[in-house]
Amino acid sequence: MKKIIAKLKELGKKNLAQAVEKVAAGVYDPSIFKSVFLAGGPGCFSRDTLIHTETGIKKISEIVVGEKIWTLSDTNNKELKEVNEVFKYLNTKNMVNLELVNGETIICTEDHEFKLIDENWKKACDLTEEDDIVCL
Repeated sequence: MKKIIAKLKELGKKNLAQAVEKVAAGVYDPSIFKSVFLAGGPGCFSRDTLIHTETGIKKISEIVVGEKIWTLSDTNNKELKEVNEVFKYLNTKNMVNLELVNGETIICTEDHEFKLIDENWKKACDLTEEDDIVCL
């Protein structure tokens, strides 16, 4: 774990290194768990994906229209937004597991797009360990 933290610091990923240090030390800090990601495109998340809401963390499958969830603005500021529409699909697409350095796993369709720190977008199936996803 110390090697991972040192490498993250070396790469200039100070915030990520701090989050890993907290997890390694057993510190429970909900702010380090990035369960909601700025995403676009036609892809979907697994029904068990965790979403930060106004009242706490819920599975995405339990989110309803009118509920407020935490999201990121166009300028990457954290804000509460009301859900206008809920999409539920019978999945016929390939799913991918994205393992994050903080220990979380995101399960989504391979065509789900994620916004990167450099402002570009990338499909889940094209993400690499070098990519930094914009998250809450």
